[in-house]
Amino acid sequence: MITPPRAPATAPVPPGRRSLLAGLGALALLPGCAVVSALGAARGPSATYDLGPDLPMPRAPAPLGEEIVIGLPAAAGALATDRILVRPDPRSVQYLADARWTEAAPQLMQTFLLRAFEETRGWAHVARSSYGGPPDHLLVGELVALGVTIGPDGTARAEVALGVQLLARGGARRLGARRFAEAVALESLEAPGVVAALNTASGAVAVALARWAIATAQAGATG
Repeated sequence: MITPPRAPATAPVPPGRRSLLAGLGALALLPGCAVVSALGAARGPSATYDLGPDLPMPRAPAPLGEEIVIGLPAAAGALATDRILVRPDPRSVQYLADARWTEAAPQLMQTFLLRAFEETRGWAHVARSSYGGPPDHLLVGELVALGVTIGPDGTARAEVALGVQLLARGGARRLGARRFAEAVALESLEAPGVVAALNTASGAVAVALARWAIATAQAGATG
């Protein structure tokens, strides 16, 4: 007769983190390192959430070009999904079980930035791909964070981070590169509050990114 292996002992969960995780009965836990092959089943129909700029965007003082293309940002495997990411520590990945984005996170951020850049009025066309020839400007980059991080002390933050490059002449000339990040403290892991905080953080990133892109495009036009 084979004796089943004993479950490994686990360290006690700090009170702060215990309260956050207990407040979210809907976490779909995926133990281990970052590569995730299964997302975990939701208990019922998932609520669907979108992002939308809710902060006034900076306006370009003058037209910057006919067209800017907002490229689809690259993203690591854990982010390339429509699930809402939670990191209880740097080596673990979890998702809110009963909440989803309207589209996968990279596409969601691309759509968010399209709306934001349209409000700057710096370009006649803001698009996912060029209508004809090479665009005047091309924004490419990587979505580094769009989710929740839980610190060692149990505090949770909604975090958004995006690294970008602004290119001119259809990508033939690099005008600049920068990383933008914003975090908003969370009191619980309830999906509506998490999404609201991520929307706030995304809006702050979009404002800073648009302001930088306008200034960089202006400098590139005269440089």
